Amino acid sequence: MKRLVEYVCKVYGPMWLKAKHQPNLVNGAGHLFEEMKRIENYCTEEEKQILQPSVQRNSYFAHSENLLLSLLGSDELEDREFAVRQILKIRRKEKEEEKEKEKQPEKQKKKQKKSKKVRAFKIPTLQWGVDEARRMIKEEDFISQPPLLMDVSDDTVNSFIDRPWSTDLVCHSQAVEKAVQLTSSKTRLIGENKDAAALNTEISRRNRPQMRSLADYS
Repeated sequence: MKRLVEYVCKVYGPMWLKAKHQPNLVNGAGHLFEEMKRIENYCTEEEKQILQPSVQRNSYFAHSENLLLSLLGSDELEDREFAVRQILKIRRKEKEEEKEKEKQPEKQKKKQKKSKKVRAFKIPTLQWGVDEARRMIKEEDFISQPPLLMDVSDDTVNSFIDRPWSTDLVCHSQAVEKAVQLTSSKTRLIGENKDAAALNTEISRRNRPQMRSLADYS
């Protein structure tokens, strides 16, 4: 019981609060990296054997598409430079592959087009014991660029070295969970316009005063 309380106080609790207070997508990989460091610093070897496989299974922010976004929005210049280099390197490789495909016979192109499948989102193996977020996966695991930046020019990507990338997207699914809960509650309504009921509820929530501190109640 003592070890469980210590884990909650030193690992789970701080990371839960950090994700709530810093919910931006840019912070996602940083939260994962800090969780790894806390497990390494505060957990026994026996506990690591249990926790590390669980973290590995859920380390979606270690995928190159998500990790590169976090690095582009980092306050550290080295992180941003590293991310820009990786993205441009991935783009060059993709262009070379496209050129090779163009050289193939038309019959082979059609065959490849028919057999084309959706790319699997495979989580890379985490590198425990590293001291920088950009090192938590191997360099060869940076295999694809962030979809959010696919329409962004190389010049704009280079500009993120001097001006960190930013977004309003969040790194957790709480907003989605709330939307699912709202939609589910309205589907039980009978004889009403369910879409309108859900929309009215959302408008009411936005117009309602936000009570975030004791001062708001006075």
